[in-house]
Amino acid sequence: MILVISYDEDHTLDVIGRLEAAGREVARIDLADFPAHGVINFDSSDGNQPVCTLTTPTAEASLAGCRVAWWRRVRPFTVDPTLCTARDQGFAASETSQALYGMFHALDCTWINPPSLDAVAHHKPYQWAVARRVGLVLPRTLVTNQPERARRFIEDVGVGRTVFKSFLAHAEAWRETRLVRPQDLAHLDAVRYAPVIFQEFVPGADLRVTVVGERVFAAEIDASATRYPVDMRTVVDEARVRPVTLRRP
Repeated sequence: MILVISYDEDHTLDVIGRLEAAGREVARIDLADFPAHGVINFDSSDGNQPVCTLTTPTAEASLAGCRVAWWRRVRPFTVDPTLCTARDQGFAASETSQALYGMFHALDCTWINPPSLDAVAHHKPYQWAVARRVGLVLPRTLVTNQPERARRFIEDVGVGRTVFKSFLAHAEAWRETRLVRPQDLAHLDAVRYAPVIFQEFVPGADLRVTVVGERVFAAEIDASATRYPVDMRTVVDEARVRPVTLRRP
């Protein structure tokens, strides 16, 4: 059985369909179903190998049969709305996290990608540090929740040549990368509510590289001729996509 951690809006159904057409058993689990709409069972009461099952409104997975797991996209847990206080909601979410992540880490299977490593890799300051370490050149970047620093950075780089973006974008709070426009300057005081990423805009194409074992699959996504060249994620259906071969340094 192949376990897929994701949700419908992530467009993983095409991949799942291909796997099922190839005769593979696939179970897709959306973490947002837990604990309010999903059932978690870990049973080792008879002293034998524990029986671990996850049940959601759309799937049921027996983790004992899992040989490969795809950690694709994770949404926040959904707690029962009858839990009224932030303390109780936080406790329910924390206990759910401990149970599910403990069961996932205990699986004797191949992960694409291992959840703990995937979590680290999502942190952009860490990504930038690794990029510098391997010799990549980064555009001018500022992370700040201080409006004055943001304003000085934009003045230095230039309106229309600076982008701003969030650290994470997900279905419930999608925020595409945007160019700073003159009218945005009036809203810079809102930066104080949370850190914002400001970067020098570098026109060009995006590379998406997938590594499976020793094999490297690279694709170029060129959105320069689309209606929104600033962020290819919003116009990927319009962008030119082609396989490319990466050159060794």
